Amino acid sequence: MNDILPDTWIYVQESDVKMGRMQIYNNWSPYMIADDAKVWISFEYFASDTDDIWTMENSEFEKLAIDEGIKIGMINREDVLDISSAKLEKAYPAYFGTFNRFNVIKEYSDSIKNLYLIGRAGMHKYINIDHTVLSGMEVARNILEDLPDKDNIWNIDLTKFLD
Repeated sequence: MNDILPDTWIYVQESDVKMGRMQIYNNWSPYMIADDAKVWISFEYFASDTDDIWTMENSEFEKLAIDEGIKIGMINREDVLDISSAKLEKAYPAYFGTFNRFNVIKEYSDSIKNLYLIGRAGMHKYINIDHTVLSGMEVARNILEDLPDKDNIWNIDLTKFLD
């Protein structure tokens, strides 16, 4: 689309920028963009709540993102029409500490009939949006069919949903 890169996500490897990943929404879904004559892109940064970039004022952080986008050759300053920033806490599960005992929590939560853990944060698994939606669909099926076993939720297999 728009003769831009065909990728949706691009991980940034340059050591002289703090940016971690770019996302080109035009390539993800036409429903994600308001005007296909423009390129809709995000620059993603991975940080802890004690890191300098996390505590920056939004205007300073947005300037950093534009400067780094220019530095790696992805944008020109004059082409930036709008910018916004959002900080998402705990966007990715962390696999350290007592994670090797996660089964204890899973078994306990599964013993509560009307409690269903879904999605990345609920299941504490690095899953994509497809898996997240399907885990919700499996929960709905379990509720409608009064299925007590929750293994189908924990073991989502995308291939069984593809035609």
